Amino acid sequence: MVSCDNSGEKTSEIHMTIWPEGGSITTSTVYSNHRAVMQHITTRDRQGNVNTREGFGGKLIPWPGARRQSASPPFGSIEK
Repeated sequence: MVSCDNSGEKTSEIHMTIWPEGGSITTSTVYSNHRAVMQHITTRDRQGNVNTREGFGGKLIPWPGARRQSASPPFGSIEK
């Protein structure tokens, strides 16, 4: 989902990916002047364990292959 300001500029976006095995990744990115300034990433494995990361000054993901279901997150597997 993308949010825009009154002039139509993208201000934020939220993405959620759910793996068939039960894990998920949710990202929330905030933009200023067409640049990512902050990204909040939450992962949940199939047992329900949650890991959260925040990055300031740019995007941490998408990582190569993020659109494929077989991709692994950049900071470790969501499976245990």
